Amino acid sequence: MIGYLRNKPLPARRYLLLLVLPWCLMLLLAVAVLWPYLARFRTTVDALQDVQLPGILEAQRTRTNLNMLRKQLAIIYLAEAPLERRRARLHAQALLAGMEHDPSPVAGTVLELGPRVRQLYDICMEADRELSRLHRHEMELMLALNRLELATGQQIAGEVIFSHTGRDGVRHGQKAFDEMQRLLAPVDLLCAGSRELRDICDLFGQSRLALAETWREKLATDAQARALWQSLEDELLHLVNLISTRELQRSLEEAESLSEATDYIVWSIFLFTLGLLAFLLVLLLLLRRDLLRPLVCIAGNLSRLRDGMQPEPIPDVRITELQEVVDIVPDIGGYLGSLRERSCRLEEEKDAYSRMSLMDSLTGIPNRRALDMRLTSLAELRQAVSLIMLDVDLFKVYNDTLGHQEGDACLYRVAQAMRGGLRGGDREIFRYGGEEFAVVLDGVPPEHALHVAERLRQAVEQLGIPHPGSPAGHVTISLGLAAVGELTPENLPRILETADGALYRAKEHGRNRVHFAGEIVKKSACLGAGDRL
Repeated sequence: MIGYLRNKPLPARRYLLLLVLPWCLMLLLAVAVLWPYLARFRTTVDALQDVQLPGILEAQRTRTNLNMLRKQLAIIYLAEAPLERRRARLHAQALLAGMEHDPSPVAGTVLELGPRVRQLYDICMEADRELSRLHRHEMELMLALNRLELATGQQIAGEVIFSHTGRDGVRHGQKAFDEMQRLLAPVDLLCAGSRELRDICDLFGQSRLALAETWREKLATDAQARALWQSLEDELLHLVNLISTRELQRSLEEAESLSEATDYIVWSIFLFTLGLLAFLLVLLLLLRRDLLRPLVCIAGNLSRLRDGMQPEPIPDVRITELQEVVDIVPDIGGYLGSLRERSCRLEEEKDAYSRMSLMDSLTGIPNRRALDMRLTSLAELRQAVSLIMLDVDLFKVYNDTLGHQEGDACLYRVAQAMRGGLRGGDREIFRYGGEEFAVVLDGVPPEHALHVAERLRQAVEQLGIPHPGSPAGHVTISLGLAAVGELTPENLPRILETADGALYRAKEHGRNRVHFAGEIVKKSACLGAGDRL
């Protein structure tokens, strides 16, 4: 057969048939020899499956349930959202209810933990309520300190407030409590030496006492919750280790039984493997000569064609289908060259069309479509965003008076001035439509966004473009600002609506000004001394 294959080319189907046929015969011979031993092995496996495996699976299921219960207890203890904690409690109750039908010897011990799980939940919920009261007292203390600052005209304890309050709450501990007491000591001295501020100091003292009392209660509740959770965690971990030990013992018993059954077929498989390796060696040599080597040569020639080089000659091929591939390799070079040129042209056209679809042809800045894509990407990332909506005041009058050509030139100068007023970073300006523009500020606080809005207003005003119909005598803009701490797909339409409404109210109050979330921000109030944006 080897001589036949060596000297005569064959179709691939017949070639593979001649290679596989001896392997099939050897396999049938091996099955005939090993069948009695395989039957005995199957009997042993059936016994293991029917007797020992169900018990092991039951122990594994019990261990999984205990680990899930530990996870839910950790969520109850560590979760910050009440809804998440409530879901964890319900899940834990479901797991405990399932243990009533568990035949495991540890099921009774687990069921006794039910009242303590409920107690842990109640303590954590009480801690949340105390945290809410703590935040309320912090706000009252902040208001009292603000009144002291207004009365004295000096910064008193802003560091205390910003160190221990925040949008996301505070992890109140003893160290933070002591730090607050230290920082408030100067305020105590101020109140002790001033009779004019007695009323305000009394309010401050009441707020501080309420905060301190609530803080101590919160610390005590946290300590109780941690002690209870730690005891539950230790007991469940002990039960999991106990089950794992029993499961390991059963696995060792299984391994011993299977080892006895395996000994019957090891030597037969060893002899069969030796014969198989000899046959595979011959098979690999034939495949390497007649299949792999021609394929490598063909692949190399294709790579050379891809790189624009000429193909190399290929030795004689003994499989008909491979010879057909070898014959068409030279034609592939021409096809690849034309495809490469066409692909380059298509990429260039694609890039050009993409840029055109996202840019406004008049002003040279991104358009409405680019704005939608930018806001959608920020919503997916859940970033803090400030959005400024603005338009040119009385632009219709400008167009009707001076003509559309002058109006287009005005829009271009306004857009370029505002783009120059943005100082890099994640700040972009877009043409929203007509004379209306939008500015997206990524990660910029609202107070800084107000500075940016005022700077844009001043940049346009400083252009000094004459406007016959404007009370100011030149082109001005009105701006509306909206901000959100976390932009999501759900509140994305709301921030656009809010910014547009703020813009409308800016125009209602006289134009040429900034309006933020329903509050009029006069043009002189937006830009403070030392603006670094």
